[in-house]
Amino acid sequence: MARGKSEEYILKTKIEQLLTKEYACATEELHGTETIFSIRTDAKQPYIQILAYRHCVVVCASEDLHGTIKGLLAGKSRDEIFELPYVYGQTIHYIPDLSLAKAPLTPPDFECEFLFEQKVVSLRGLTGFGNSLEFEADGSTPTRAVCIAKDNGKIIGAAGAAGSSVEGLWEVGVDVLEGRRNAGVGTRLVRRLTRELLERNILPYYSASVTNLGSQMVASRCGYIPAWVDTFGTTLDGSSVYHEIVSGMELPRGLAEKEARRNTAKGMTEFMKKVIVIGSPGAGKSTFSRKLQNITGLPLFYLDMIYHRADKTTCSAEEFDEKLKGILERDQWIIDGNYARTLPLRLKQCDTVFWLDYPLEVCLQGIESRFGKPRCDMPWIETEWDEEFLEFVKNFHSECRPEIQRLLREYPEKEIIIFHSREAAEEFLEKERA
Repeated sequence: MARGKSEEYILKTKIEQLLTKEYACATEELHGTETIFSIRTDAKQPYIQILAYRHCVVVCASEDLHGTIKGLLAGKSRDEIFELPYVYGQTIHYIPDLSLAKAPLTPPDFECEFLFEQKVVSLRGLTGFGNSLEFEADGSTPTRAVCIAKDNGKIIGAAGAAGSSVEGLWEVGVDVLEGRRNAGVGTRLVRRLTRELLERNILPYYSASVTNLGSQMVASRCGYIPAWVDTFGTTLDGSSVYHEIVSGMELPRGLAEKEARRNTAKGMTEFMKKVIVIGSPGAGKSTFSRKLQNITGLPLFYLDMIYHRADKTTCSAEEFDEKLKGILERDQWIIDGNYARTLPLRLKQCDTVFWLDYPLEVCLQGIESRFGKPRCDMPWIETEWDEEFLEFVKNFHSECRPEIQRLLREYPEKEIIIFHSREAAEEFLEKERA
């Protein structure tokens, strides 16, 4: 791994990768000043967690709570948001000042041992070190590196590191036995562990509760600096001591209706009446839409067929809007196409969104595969790359995707189904055919 500024850049990049994954937001949003309301689509129970990073705040909630939480917090200041009574507990997360983290280590006045990967399991059965080293019932542990302090053969402290969802980024925690604290044990352990990880090209970050001043002091003494603050994410999973108080949150009307539709329908397509299909050019929106039409029987409309003419000219915005209005006034439809200018209008009118959110290379292959072939969704035949179109496709992920994400957050009551591969989309269609 490169050193100096390059290493600091890599650390910042990895931290932001972690936050975008954990808080379902975009990197560009982390660099802004807005309050972001995101949806954790993989949450298996009511969920809410709040993040403060740089100048932005991200409020991440499960789908069923998104509308409620947004209604409560929209327009609030950062401090007011963190005072939300439905969350409790806050954690400060630190990143190392790499120049200080590499300073010479002071020899400890206790025996210190470093264990890495498989050697960590040699401590199986050790208890009382929940922040740094904890074993599951089957003997496994998420801890992948640990420094232990011993006095006359007895372990008196441990600093451990566990992997995160980002490769090469590990979280550090420390424990020191009662009676051995305030003697520099924790500081020396974290310094040694930090050094060992950096020498192995592993970037550490350190976490401490806002109420644990001792742990915060350890972070400071070891050259760690605060990077972000978040609330506990376990408030609503049933484990909170305040569960009876916070479990009374009610779904907003739109989300309650959505849940009712899901509970009564035999399949997801049974309640779909007004559907939009979006995604990068080449993702296969038209193919997916035709298959969906075969299952649902809904009339299908291609926006490309409205906008483009057979002579490769295009219609005016006024003509396009008039034809789109006629479609939206119908009781049932599937509308295939992006067309960002009118996407908010279609989102407002639809009940279901399918987003084919595929990697760039998949979309480029999809476009090439249709060269020279007649298409029912386009009034002329593509034969080669158009440079302007190619540039649009290459920039779709960085320029169009964040806006799509932002718009979808505005409609938590809609059924939003996102596929990240053709296989996932086909699996969905197969289940609905059954």
